[in-house]
Amino acid sequence: MSALSKDVIEINANAFKKDVDSETQLPLNGHVKAAIQHYFSDLDGHMPEDLYKMVLSEVEKPLFETVLEQCGCNLSQASRLLGINRATLRKKLCHYSIPH
Repeated sequence: MSALSKDVIEINANAFKKDVDSETQLPLNGHVKAAIQHYFSDLDGHMPEDLYKMVLSEVEKPLFETVLEQCGCNLSQASRLLGINRATLRKKLCHYSIPH
C-alpha cells in the first residue's frame, strides 16, 4: 500500500469518526459503506490499487484486537468467537504484529 493510500485512510478515518458521531447508529455494513464512499470521494477521481486487500487489513486488525481484548487474550476463546482455528488466528496476529 502506498504512503498516499495510508494518509488518505487516516484522513478518512478521522472524518468518518466525526460523521458517525453525528449520525444515528448504523449497522456495521453501513459504516463500512460510508467509509469506502468517503475514501473514494477523497481520492478525487484517482483509482486505488489493491482496494480489497487494503479494506480487509483495515477491518481485520481492529477486529482481532477487539476480540482479543474481549476474550482476555485467550486465543482458544477468540478463535471460537471469530469462527477460525487457532493456527489461523495466530498467523493473522503475527501478520498484523498484534501481541498475543
